[in-house]
Amino acid sequence: MKHTIYRCTACSRQRLPFPLRRALSTAITPNTPSNPNKVPLHDLTPADISYYWDTQVPNETDLTYADKFFAPSRHSPIKIWSASKFRTTPMSSVEPEVAFLGRSNVGKSSLLNAIMGKEICWTSSKPGRTREMNAFGIGGTKGGESKIVLLDMPGYGKASRTEWGIEIMKYLQGRKQ
Repeated sequence: MKHTIYRCTACSRQRLPFPLRRALSTAITPNTPSNPNKVPLHDLTPADISYYWDTQVPNETDLTYADKFFAPSRHSPIKIWSASKFRTTPMSSVEPEVAFLGRSNVGKSSLLNAIMGKEICWTSSKPGRTREMNAFGIGGTKGGESKIVLLDMPGYGKASRTEWGIEIMKYLQGRKQ
């Protein structure tokens, strides 16, 4: 086989039009080191797979308090506000707010109904039922103030609108918490 040799004028060296190196490879199966610390999934307990950053695992007293906190009463849960545009939302509240975000028709409103123990959020088997941001106060007292605010947000994906996503992002970025 005859190869044409070219002369590089910049460096005055002879070059071939393509490299003549032979590519050699040997396929071997890589050794995967066994992990002696690996525990089978069926041997794990909830404490092994749960990680609490600031608190300990809840005890019976904590769980009883949470049951009372989320239990429906005459003063809780209540619908605080609804808004389709961020500019129409009330000013930031002193209560912590928890927003429930997710794809359309995954059960955000149903989950909130289960948490609050009352059918207060509208639900549907068809996607796109929640069309605005809805805030609900829970843990309220006779004075009307809530201890926490839960937000039901419109879903993204099927049957959603672009402007819903824009308004939700404005809410998440502009809310002072």
